[in-house]
Amino acid sequence: MATCPIDGTKIGIFSKVIELKDGKICSDCGKKVGLVYGSSFEAHHASEFTISQISELINSGQRINISDQHVSTVQTPSYLEDDVQLFVEIGIPEHVFLSVTNNAVVIDRKGIRSFANRGKTGTQKIPFQSITSIEFKRGGISHGQITFHTLGGDDKTAGFGNQGLWANGVYNNNNSIIFDASHNDKIQQIKDLVEPKIGLNTQPSQSVSPADELRKFKSLLDDGIITQEEFDTKKKQILGI
Repeated sequence: MATCPIDGTKIGIFSKVIELKDGKICSDCGKKVGLVYGSSFEAHHASEFTISQISELINSGQRINISDQHVSTVQTPSYLEDDVQLFVEIGIPEHVFLSVTNNAVVIDRKGIRSFANRGKTGTQKIPFQSITSIEFKRGGISHGQITFHTLGGDDKTAGFGNQGLWANGVYNNNNSIIFDASHNDKIQQIKDLVEPKIGLNTQPSQSVSPADELRKFKSLLDDGIITQEEFDTKKKQILGI
């Protein structure tokens, strides 16, 4: 029985292995540098690397930057240094940092794939106050997804995500994150953390008058926490028009 040349794991006929330029390694070693067994990136690009290159990356704590397809140390966004409660980095099918701060969900898209699919990259903050519901599906044979629906409606993309069959899917929604099964538990934790903080999908308390409720949301609008469209939508809900 063969063994992985990096960590000595036994490789049998039915073992999950990753084909490199000069041999095979076990899937656990591949995962350490971002080569996830069965992923589209692994299938197309694993053969570009040698066993010694992967071994060096593991020893130095580096990984393959999946979005830009070159070896680098991934830098964590600066806003994650302070008030982040939960954080996950997703490499495929798009490179995304998804985090929960004290008052918002933050989506930070990186790389060429994100730009092609969404028409832009960069940081997007979704305040808890503007989230109305969370749609969540665990990954398995197909990719999982989490979508943060807001008062202003779904934020449509400007890239290939709004073309053809994708126009009716998650790639055409900037508030959606797509991930593989390896991130199921962390994404579930994020959903469980955010859901109790959702504030705008509940009916006003009987002890609070519509006028007071409107003043609260007007304050959120003035502070730039919600958009004019979101304020107008909530105003219609409160006044029943």
